[in-house]
Amino acid sequence: MTRPFGHERLIVYQKGMRFVALRRDLLDRVARRVAALITMHRTAASRVSEDSAQYRTRRGNLFDHEDLDVYQTALRIIGWLDSMLSQCSCSSDLRAKLDRSTTSIVLNIAEGNGRFTGADQATFYDTAYKSTLQSAALIDLAARGNGSHEVIGIEEGREWLRRVATMPTALSKAVTLN
Repeated sequence: MTRPFGHERLIVYQKGMRFVALRRDLLDRVARRVAALITMHRTAASRVSEDSAQYRTRRGNLFDHEDLDVYQTALRIIGWLDSMLSQCSCSSDLRAKLDRSTTSIVLNIAEGNGRFTGADQATFYDTAYKSTLQSAALIDLAARGNGSHEVIGIEEGREWLRRVATMPTALSKAVTLN
């Protein structure tokens, strides 16, 4: 048996050596874990790729609500409304209310379609229906406020509003039955 040198008997030296061993052990573990994470990242990167995923609906749209006929018709109403309001001499307050109510139709249809439960969907479809009725009344006010001057294309817009008014109620009934 070899005799230890004098400094090896000191408690401070022994604690220092234990610290060095513990440090080496910890660094060894960290290095192994980092190497394992790097390997996992490399293998996962070759298997999972965000670029190859297809995020399109059957009709090629990015979102499901874009496939709905009621949504497309509501967008047509907004486009028609701009041309109709250029022919009318109505107040800016009435124009702002018309803009808010027609925009509400589109937004509530889209949000209702994005909800998962039938009750949530029905709530948004009902709000879209109410906004449709409000829009119809506001369009009547804008057309009547125009005096004797007939607004061109008003019947086309009213027909679109009639179509949109029936669709959210049918959607609401369909989702609450499921």
